[in-house]
Amino acid sequence: MGELARPSVVAEILERHGLRLTRSLGQHFLVDGNVLARMVEAAALTSGDTVLEIGPGPGGLTRALLAVLRDVIASQGEGQPGVHVGPDALTTGRAV
Repeated sequence: MGELARPSVVAEILERHGLRLTRSLGQHFLVDGNVLARMVEAAALTSGDTVLEIGPGPGGLTRALLAVLRDVIASQGEGQPGVHVGPDALTTGRAV
């Protein structure tokens, strides 16, 4: 699952970008690589599927999904448009 499955890495990313969790709003980031892998496996996705991910946060689930999928559409919500995230995002770090 990579670096985004480590709490210390996620905390550093959030701090670097001046972001904070608001737990009263239910904001929690999934950083357990085993749970991420089980979620993706349980979804029984195929490479031709497209997933809409609401509230991708730092991208741990997005990366886990892109290990199986060709396309993920991620939207942070709160009136923000969705961003198409393709497999190049894993190597370039940029959405397309």
